[in-house]
Amino acid sequence: MDNYLLEFKSYLEGLNNQLKSNESAKELYYGFYVFDGKIIQNPDILFIGINPGKGAGLRDYNVVIEEGERISYLDVYDEGYPYYTLAENTIDFLKDVGKSEKEIIEILEKKSLKMNLKRLKTTLQK
Repeated sequence: MDNYLLEFKSYLEGLNNQLKSNESAKELYYGFYVFDGKIIQNPDILFIGINPGKGAGLRDYNVVIEEGERISYLDVYDEGYPYYTLAENTIDFLKDVGKSEKEIIEILEKKSLKMNLKRLKTTLQK
């Protein structure tokens, strides 16, 4: 992991420790999540999430900034995936502009990156 990511992770871990020590705050969040999927340099599409949501709903209080295996939008193609409105709407949009399922999968696997502007996992909305 690059030095700037390590420094950023350290900052989030410190903030996470402060939040975990406050029982009221602890009830409002699930952890931190920055990148969704692989980190791709100069992606064709950059998805910027406002709030990563609660994910699987586990209050694991983890600080996750490392890249994942794949962007979560691809879960739509998995059997028994959890309903994800944004992923479905994005895929529907790509279909509407004439992309085939094969092209959509390639775009999501190799040409796009999703990161969260606000990294705190919560169900609260403002």
